[in-house]
Amino acid sequence: MSSVSRWWFNTITNNFLIYNSCWEDPAIDRNALQLDSSSEVLMITSAGDNALSYLLDSPASIDCVDINFRQNALMEFKLKLFESTSYAEILELFGDGRSENHKSIYYKVRNQLSEPAQHFWDSHIQTFAPSGKGFYYSGLSGYFARIINRIIDHKKLRTAVNRLINEPNINERKRIYSEIESTLWSGLSQYFWKWNSVLTLAGIPKEQKEAIGDLNSFMSKVFHSVFVDQQANHNYFWLLYLNGCYKDSFLPDYLCKSNFDTISANANRISTATASLADVLENSSKKYTHFILLDHMDWLATNNINELCREWEFIIKRAKPNAKVLFRSAYPTASFLPSFVHSKLIFSNIDASILKQDRVGTYSSTHLTTIHV
Repeated sequence: MSSVSRWWFNTITNNFLIYNSCWEDPAIDRNALQLDSSSEVLMITSAGDNALSYLLDSPASIDCVDINFRQNALMEFKLKLFESTSYAEILELFGDGRSENHKSIYYKVRNQLSEPAQHFWDSHIQTFAPSGKGFYYSGLSGYFARIINRIIDHKKLRTAVNRLINEPNINERKRIYSEIESTLWSGLSQYFWKWNSVLTLAGIPKEQKEAIGDLNSFMSKVFHSVFVDQQANHNYFWLLYLNGCYKDSFLPDYLCKSNFDTISANANRISTATASLADVLENSSKKYTHFILLDHMDWLATNNINELCREWEFIIKRAKPNAKVLFRSAYPTASFLPSFVHSKLIFSNIDASILKQDRVGTYSSTHLTTIHV
């Protein structure tokens, strides 16, 4: 990464909330990890959605770590809402993304939040105001979603996209997609949406773009998988950013009414820490059965290999026997990991039929490994 690109990526990701929702399918994770009451999990916070979903398996603990305190502020806010408010109020904020009661709901839990979280939400609670764009069109990923929506509207594809989403017949979905595919990936927008400065809004560094190669070709395959091979009218990941809110027919696990009591009862099992993964592991003697690393190693592998090595030294040191590690990557293989790490890992094949059900589909590879210690 050039010095300018690195400066831009660091400036953007260190000064803004990046993710307003998680972009990894927790159904895939839960199937792969098989969490239970003995599980002690260390994971990267992101938007906190998936950590809340993992509570449905009642793990002993989930320690969330993120270098961006804003992501932890979002996680804290959600946790305190589950501990102190009603399902209706949570759905109002994080289902609709807008609420006339956003301030009154916030002040019910404000004093329970850490000082950094209070500071963040005192100046950002207005993103839930009904007069604005809404929470899900805020934050960097929200801005990126708005750009994609503008491209769809500019190309006059909205009607066709909605038909594609709601069409129950796969052959008809194939036909609709074949009609819009060339338009979707043509014109100036085929270059604009994948500029490094624009992709940074979605938390995608230059390294991941280069690892994927031809982004238009890659995303065309992703869209075919998500919108043609699968029935997309219940895909809450993509529909959220197309609509700017969740609907009753497509809610993430943590927003389903049937899960409210379980998540509320288990919310105190989640903790947050603002630090690097390596720092947290170095300063703790706790050992873990599961590590969920998302895709952050793609950036470290190119920009800070020493930190990647340090991180894995402590992961191995803090792993319980046969601890599992789940991570995703823009790279097709895990060859970017330091050699000493490969000698400690046993890779498991995730069933291809399960991966085909991935409702996000934007990663080149998903890896499940067991640490041999």
